[in-house]
Amino acid sequence: SLIAIMHHIPPWVSTLDSCIAQSQQKTFTFCTISQDNMPKARTCKFRSWLFNDSSTGVVLFTADKRSSKINDLAHQNGKFEACFYFQHHGVQLRLSGFTEILSSHQYPSLMDLSRRNNFTTHPPSPSTTPTFFPMDATSLSYDNHSHDHHYQQQQFVRRLSVPPPSDKYPVVSPGFKATHDIYSYHVTQLPAPTPDEWLAEYYRVWSTIRPATKDKFKRPPPGDYVSAQSAALLDSISRGVDGRSLQMSLDNFTVMVMFVNHADVLRLGPANQRHLYHRANDDEWVEETVCP
Repeated sequence: SLIAIMHHIPPWVSTLDSCIAQSQQKTFTFCTISQDNMPKARTCKFRSWLFNDSSTGVVLFTADKRSSKINDLAHQNGKFEACFYFQHHGVQLRLSGFTEILSSHQYPSLMDLSRRNNFTTHPPSPSTTPTFFPMDATSLSYDNHSHDHHYQQQQFVRRLSVPPPSDKYPVVSPGFKATHDIYSYHVTQLPAPTPDEWLAEYYRVWSTIRPATKDKFKRPPPGDYVSAQSAALLDSISRGVDGRSLQMSLDNFTVMVMFVNHADVLRLGPANQRHLYHRANDDEWVEETVCP
């Protein structure tokens, strides 16, 4: 008989989705490592869940393909950490995993995405399975008390037993999902989104962008020094008299697809709780309660 395993919505999704829905704040901090190994943090805007479906647990934001964050991600094999903070809710969420690019001519390859996780000590080789390290080994020696040290060792060993994510990231074709009972299928039998579905998603996100924001993608490359020529161009774009077509904006418009393998949810105030979530296998997650 078939095993139904594609029914686990990531456990942190409801918290993030609820906070975003009830707050005017849609921004988060997106962190990468630059090519010179310097940490870089930027404020980005949450645009949507993938295919406008929170059950995917995949977060979307947008970027200019010429921006430095794109180069950083290429240098770091897509690794990222993102931090959402909702002051009125007293909630902080830190997400980490890998970002893939979605454009008019490029879409994510879901195979082997989950192998490249943030918790490996070394890049995985083709012939080996990476070790899953949710906790840094150096934290074992945070103090000199033998009892606490022994407790930390037990926790470390227990966490090492968490299996690494499987080869396939669990994103299902939205068309298939709309017409089939996916709970009766094994994960390996569920089709990934088609190229046409990825392209439709790209244009769906584009359609949600305000005209003034679309115009920003016609500007000179982000980070370039302002010259007399570029200053004149920026002024003409701001006044809507630049004469540049919308296609130029589309050429630079990129949807960033955040695949999450780890979530850290902190609830401040009276709750004062912190939970760690690790994607262990396909859509199966492991939860750990830790000190805030």
